[in-house]
Amino acid sequence: MEHKTFIIFALIVALLSFLFLGNQVYSLPSFVLLTFLRMLGAYALCIIFSVPIGILVGHNDRASKILVPILDILQSVPVLGFLPFAILFLINNFPGGYIGTEVAAIFLIFTSMTWAIVFNTIEGIKTIPNDVRDASRLVGLDGLRYIFEVVLPAIYPAFISGSMTAWGGGWYFLVAGEFMSLGAKQYVLPGVGSFIAQSAYSGDINHSLLGIGILATMVLFMNTFVWRPLLVRSKKFSFESSAYSGMQVSNDRTPITSLVEAAYSHFKRFALSVFYPLLRGPLNYLNIDAAHFSQEKSKLSKFEVFLILLIFSSWTALLFLFPPNAIGGKVNLLEFALSSCIRIAIAYGIALLWTLAVGIWIGRNQKLLDIFMPLFDIGQSIPAIAVFPLVVVVVIHLIGPIGIELASIILLLTGTQWYLLFNIIRAVQQVPGDILEAAAIMKLKKREIIKNIMLPAVFPAVTFASIQAIGGAWNATIVSEYIVSGSETYHTAGLGYMLDLGASTNNIALMALAVLSMVTIIILLNKLFWSRIIAQLYKYRF
Repeated sequence: MEHKTFIIFALIVALLSFLFLGNQVYSLPSFVLLTFLRMLGAYALCIIFSVPIGILVGHNDRASKILVPILDILQSVPVLGFLPFAILFLINNFPGGYIGTEVAAIFLIFTSMTWAIVFNTIEGIKTIPNDVRDASRLVGLDGLRYIFEVVLPAIYPAFISGSMTAWGGGWYFLVAGEFMSLGAKQYVLPGVGSFIAQSAYSGDINHSLLGIGILATMVLFMNTFVWRPLLVRSKKFSFESSAYSGMQVSNDRTPITSLVEAAYSHFKRFALSVFYPLLRGPLNYLNIDAAHFSQEKSKLSKFEVFLILLIFSSWTALLFLFPPNAIGGKVNLLEFALSSCIRIAIAYGIALLWTLAVGIWIGRNQKLLDIFMPLFDIGQSIPAIAVFPLVVVVVIHLIGPIGIELASIILLLTGTQWYLLFNIIRAVQQVPGDILEAAAIMKLKKREIIKNIMLPAVFPAVTFASIQAIGGAWNATIVSEYIVSGSETYHTAGLGYMLDLGASTNNIALMALAVLSMVTIIILLNKLFWSRIIAQLYKYRF
């Protein structure tokens, strides 16, 4: 069914491409290929970075205390916050210009993808049962043997799930990688992202819709032929009474699962024969073995306190040395921060209401999931910039003065709601069947089932998804508070607009102040609010 849906959708997009692009349609395959290669390059970097870091953090308490706070801070930095580094250090330091621009584009896409994989890897390691760890120690698994026989199979389901989320984030911020600008300088790479950006900024609705269709076709292709088969296959990975050995064999093979398993088998054989003697000592020194795993901590570590103080002092010093009114025109930092917080709170509230309703409704209905999940996957991946012309025409022009605020909230939803929806659906699917059977025997009404079973069951997922969703909303402020369509420009007070203003005027100090303000707010919210809720989540586990 999914294959037929993809073929029909791809044929419709191909027909529209011939109608809208004319002779330019022949350059479209190269655009798609270049974009896919950049996404693939960024994903490869994610694997190289995320899996080793995740394995280290999952086993080594000292590394966890240092790296987790750094990762938390880095994931809260908007993609645009990495732009000065990408341009000043990558583009300008590579000879010829084009190679540097490609490297910068891959780096920016990487910054939007990697966090989902690294945190999922850490969570996957925490799911390793104690009896499997004990068995691993008894049979003497250590070094790379322990990693290949126990750790990698353990993280595989979480890794695939994180990869799907990561690619969704990469698609969403693809425009930022292929259409970069700092001050008067623009760096544009041929690809689907730059095609969408140029269409949106010029106010061309037809080409913007076509760009969305092309991107949606790529998303459908990846989900249909890559991620769905791998996700189904990942469910076959389970631990019994002994350490897991290799990839399990079942009858749900597809070309992509066979390719991945063959590549894994060859890489495992090569790594064990070449690197096992060399890495055995370093891995044991880093406590990467079955006897060690990092513990949950409720209190702030000394390093976390140091980082928070460093960020706050840097923010204070920057605010004192470069007052925003002096470096950015009419910029009131307190007003901008408060305005962004209010919009994000409204967008989060709207997202939570509809995703809870829809997630609980379709979470255990396979027919509805088959219908709606492809649509949700596409929706997650559509860049906010792609809908600029529609938002301008439908919302801003028709509603009037408050239209820009409503448009900003709508665009914030594109970077917020999907984290909640997908996590709620997964949580609903994990509710034990015997609990629902007991509810049926007791003849509980739907309202009672939702109140007493479903809502408590999804509460942990909602909590962790909310942290990601609000982080995604802060990322989306850079496209929701500064809207360009054709000759018209609309903006509203906020830290996202402040960051855009700094980028458009090449004002690094203003950009740094905006980023530090966002990071400070996110850290305070996580440490003062979310961490207290997370500490109580054990009450809601089955």
